[in-house]
Amino acid sequence: MELLIVDDEQLAIQGISMLLNWESMGIHHIWTANTIAEARDVIREENISIVLCDIEMRNENGLYLVEWIQQNYKGIKCIIVTGHVNFDYTRKSVELNVVDYLGKPVKQKDLKEAVEKAITQLSREKRDSMTRMENEKNLENHFFRSLLQEEREYDPDKIREQIETRGLSLSPETTYYLILMRFRIWNPEYGEKERKQLMYGIIPELQRGALKNIRLLGAKLGEDSALICFPQYKMEINTLKQRMEDLVEFYLTYFGCQIYIYISENMEMEEFAPGLRRLRQSDLRNLVRNKGVCLVEDSPVKEVPFVYPEVKIWALLLDNGEYDKLETEVKTYISSSYFLNGITPERMRKLISLYKEMYIIWLRKRQAESEKFWQLVSFQQKEEEAARSAEQCMGWMLVCIETARTMTEDDVEKSVVRRICEYIDAHLSEDVGRKELADLVYLSPDHMARVFKKETGMTLTDYIVEKKMKKSAELLEKTEFSVSFIASYIGYSNLSHFSGAFKNFSGLSPSKYRETYRKEENGTA
Repeated sequence: MELLIVDDEQLAIQGISMLLNWESMGIHHIWTANTIAEARDVIREENISIVLCDIEMRNENGLYLVEWIQQNYKGIKCIIVTGHVNFDYTRKSVELNVVDYLGKPVKQKDLKEAVEKAITQLSREKRDSMTRMENEKNLENHFFRSLLQEEREYDPDKIREQIETRGLSLSPETTYYLILMRFRIWNPEYGEKERKQLMYGIIPELQRGALKNIRLLGAKLGEDSALICFPQYKMEINTLKQRMEDLVEFYLTYFGCQIYIYISENMEMEEFAPGLRRLRQSDLRNLVRNKGVCLVEDSPVKEVPFVYPEVKIWALLLDNGEYDKLETEVKTYISSSYFLNGITPERMRKLISLYKEMYIIWLRKRQAESEKFWQLVSFQQKEEEAARSAEQCMGWMLVCIETARTMTEDDVEKSVVRRICEYIDAHLSEDVGRKELADLVYLSPDHMARVFKKETGMTLTDYIVEKKMKKSAELLEKTEFSVSFIASYIGYSNLSHFSGAFKNFSGLSPSKYRETYRKEENGTA
């Protein structure tokens, strides 16, 4: 806050300057002037908040300065200082709404109270002004949103009438920019809370940087886009485009979000609703670019020839498990000029449908769990997101390929383990080794052992021992074969080794196990 002392006596100025600790009161700079002309120059050039002015100066009357301030700078608070008490001066000061009327010599207490009173009035008026501005801003935004409703009809006369009725500072004769800002790809780490914060921060961010000192009208459109409006005379179109491009890079760099900005110019108020519709249609047609800025013109969309992929070839690659080749085919197609130049929302939906049908047929051939497949795909990227852009479409297609690859590998591993288990069961009496089992399924011994443990949760050795012990228990229960015969039958040449292994398995020796089982079966236990 800055203060101006106006007096033709330099000693009086120095005396007032030394009376108070101005810094503690929030006065950071004190200006001085010896004439009204000097005072006017200071007021014009500096940000003066309070004026302390003498009345009777050489050939001048300070009340003329106060009157000039009231006419041209209503926000400045004036305090009169005079060495001559005069009723006419007092009456005129009241008319000019001065803060206080102090006599010379000025007392410290009186000056402090007068300045504090001025500061209080300034603070209150600032709060009131901010409240009025906020209320007016809310009214303007509400009116702006009403102009976006297509079901209502608008004409300039009706708009002008509503502006006057509501007391808004808008002009129906002005042309405006309509700017649609759309978050096309969010930072994958952001949840609903972070997305909402970014959405609500759009206008404040614009007013801090790209559109500083411009009063904006704004409306939130859904969960990922906002509409901004301001008078076209405020900025040249090339400057606006450059600042919007900088804003796009800002959101990508600092928030990891890709936004696209659509600008429509020369918009009159009655054209806001159809203008918004054109901006939205431009966004729907934009399936290639996720970040950038474009100027939307009111011109018909040209149809471009389009070529769908050879789905039969893709299906053959999928059937043969040639996933890397299929991935290359998808990337090449989505990156091709005939795709990027000719894709439309309708064509995108058809392409996704053809691609999905290819997997439905593939799953049916394999008798695989279709629901599980699409759940795994959706967990990584939802199908509806694929239709939004070329980048997201490619991402969804590659997720489908990777899911098919994973399911195939899982099937192969299950088949490998099933063959190993069947072989072990058929050769319990033999000493089956890792090399023999690995050769059976055409894998290295280490790889085979890892696959087996992944599927069963057991090592090969533990599995073989468990199968042998279960077979031994069955023979002890249901036959009269001797313990030594059973040990030999399941591949143990050493009876003590067999007895130790069986006791570890059942908690009993083979003989005790048979005896206990027979007693329980006969009800004599």
